[in-house]
Amino acid sequence: MDAAGELAGRDIRTSPETWPRYQNIVNTIVDSIRPHPTVLLGVCTPDELRGWPVDAWVLLDCSDDERTHRLGVDRAQDLAKALSDARSYRSLGLPVVDGTGLSPEDVGVAVAALIRGSVG
Repeated sequence: MDAAGELAGRDIRTSPETWPRYQNIVNTIVDSIRPHPTVLLGVCTPDELRGWPVDAWVLLDCSDDERTHRLGVDRAQDLAKALSDARSYRSLGLPVVDGTGLSPEDVGVAVAALIRGSVG
């Protein structure tokens, strides 16, 4: 994202008008490395990436208490949005890896196991 932001002349994360073009760049990269296995982490839904070469979708989730703890009380505005987004993502019915109380390494192992079971 940082390199794309430099190219765009603004921060991709906070410039929604850049998102469609950024998605096109990412899609081109993902498509160019197929058929090699690729894991792409992001905040898009299946509907937002319709037509992409995606073999499996996984929701990385955690409890709302954990999310609140991770974001901290000094980010109240971000927290409200994060909790709202979490409810929306949970309603999609995707397979879930719940990272509540897990290390990043343990989450990675769980994601790999779920993906292997989905596409293997």
